[in-house]
Amino acid sequence: MLSWNEYEFIEFFGVLPEHEEKYGFSETFHVEKDGLHLYFSIFPFEEETDVTLRQDQIETAIFSITIKNIIGFRFLKYPKGPEALEIVYASKQRSHSNNGWTENAVLHIEVCPHICITHFVE
Repeated sequence: MLSWNEYEFIEFFGVLPEHEEKYGFSETFHVEKDGLHLYFSIFPFEEETDVTLRQDQIETAIFSITIKNIIGFRFLKYPKGPEALEIVYASKQRSHSNNGWTENAVLHIEVCPHICITHFVE
């Protein structure tokens, strides 16, 4: 089961989650700013998250990703800037000189003052 603290997510997103049990237990946080809608769903028993970004009056998502192989969540607090949530996950398994290693990918999310999503490899 995925280890996470619901209260940290409530504090970060500034909204209460919607609880769903249609496809297994999940909690979805919906943040709306400047015509953008961020949906962050966490499935603790499946150990995955879904992140979707939509814009008003556009049917298809601007950005959508399902993240599996989650290593953990990081909450970053900056002295003079927005807070951020980072989801760290194993993205690739590789073999290097007979030593196995894994590349970690990070999805970086900010919701204040605006919604911003960045994806990178560590």
